[in-house]
Amino acid sequence: MEKISKKLTRSFYLLFAICFTYLTLNILFKNTFCAAAPLIITALAVLAALYIVYLLLDICADTLEKRYRVILIVFLAVMFIIQLIVGISLRSDFKFDIGNINKGAWEWVETGSFESFYYYFYFCPNNLAPMAFIYVFSKAASLAGITDYYAVTVFVFCVMLSATMGLVSLICKRLAGAKSGVFALVLFALSAPFYFMGAAIYTDVMTMLFPVLLFWLYLKSKEKEKLKDRLILYIIMGVVCAIGSMLKFTVFIMAIAIIIDMLLNKKTRKDSWKVGLCFAVITVIFISSFNTYIYAKHLDKDEAYNVNKPYSFWVMMGFGGNGLYNQRDADMIANTPPEERQEKALGEIKSRLKNLGFGGTFKLLTTKSVIDMGDGTYGISDTFNYTPLNETRLRDWVVDGAKHFKLYETYSTGVLAALIILMLTLAWMFVFKKKQQMSRLILPVYLSVFGLWFFLLFWESNKRYFSNFAPLIFICAAAGIDAVVKFKSKTASKEESADAVDEPELESE
Repeated sequence: MEKISKKLTRSFYLLFAICFTYLTLNILFKNTFCAAAPLIITALAVLAALYIVYLLLDICADTLEKRYRVILIVFLAVMFIIQLIVGISLRSDFKFDIGNINKGAWEWVETGSFESFYYYFYFCPNNLAPMAFIYVFSKAASLAGITDYYAVTVFVFCVMLSATMGLVSLICKRLAGAKSGVFALVLFALSAPFYFMGAAIYTDVMTMLFPVLLFWLYLKSKEKEKLKDRLILYIIMGVVCAIGSMLKFTVFIMAIAIIIDMLLNKKTRKDSWKVGLCFAVITVIFISSFNTYIYAKHLDKDEAYNVNKPYSFWVMMGFGGNGLYNQRDADMIANTPPEERQEKALGEIKSRLKNLGFGGTFKLLTTKSVIDMGDGTYGISDTFNYTPLNETRLRDWVVDGAKHFKLYETYSTGVLAALIILMLTLAWMFVFKKKQQMSRLILPVYLSVFGLWFFLLFWESNKRYFSNFAPLIFICAAAGIDAVVKFKSKTASKEESADAVDEPELESE
């Protein structure tokens, strides 16, 4: 069984490497957002800089082990303050989805209901939980006499972002030592969008913490020898999975990846059903309880049935044009009787695939992949394209189409491309080097990234949708550069040894 597990693991890395090599080439040469030449130059420059930085960190490895906690705390504190200040300065008059979930939550706090937004949530019930999430913290603040709910929400997001960066660093430290943990912090420092994300108060940034937290808890559970201690962590993992997947259901991909990893490992195989049960049961309890409350106190189930779109609607849009949201498809489904919408969407999917043919479908999936995973700004500019309530020059950089946005976008996408290249390099190393413990430790992360990419192939295209998994790419990139440096060090040592053997000995006088 263990041999089969190893072969399956290696086969997966081969599949990942092939698919992401193709994706990376398209991101670099056929990027929807950036010109190829400046993007490639930026990515190569970032790779060179990161390699030099890691060599320097490697030299200081012993010092970093001693000072790691101080470095981590100082970095997170500084980033938190910057994100909070930037987030407050980028205050906007939100509209559409982001406006509905935030203003709906704040109306709920003030009036005890979000009645002005009922119609929207009949159309988009998936955003009910994110609205409730914002409501909980805004309500708590109101009880303390604080009524600036935007500032409260930004504060909560900044806390979650700091926790995300801290956990990524701790995970990298566990995988490859303190130098890798500090390197992860360097990656965040170089990634410009992370300075602005505190103001991107929507579901993508809202759920960044959850996949990383799930993986960290999973690593902690593998350290526990007593079943009781593991069960406590499994229950916590179930709660994290439930909350995260309610906010954005792609978080559940990490839960699936963890179960797959447990099934492939003989040491954790016996516990896989326990973890799976925690994920399933706790998630079902949370979702059913929440829906029972919402439809008993606020929304009407019959009206929801009349307005709701089937999930196949988003798949249908994913196979039209470039897969982006379009109002024509939305109107078509809205004008179809509720009992016929599923059949209508499935019929449209079948028709579009037939018209595309194999070649057209492959081309479309390639285009969708670049749209979904080829924007280094993580699509957060979508949350800034509204009437500003504060004047700040930062908007010249982060608002799509603004004066310096293209420069910001090219740099940010170059950084992302460099990270994907490092992630991809490590995957190829796992394919060609059989005996690598890291390939088993980091498998759930690679499975999650692959799972999200595969899911997005069929879903509506959007440059924001992969952003909550972006920290997982940071983990892979940090592990990747560590493996590259170690490989080059071993190669250099072997060459030096060979030279020493071949060098003729001088005769003594």
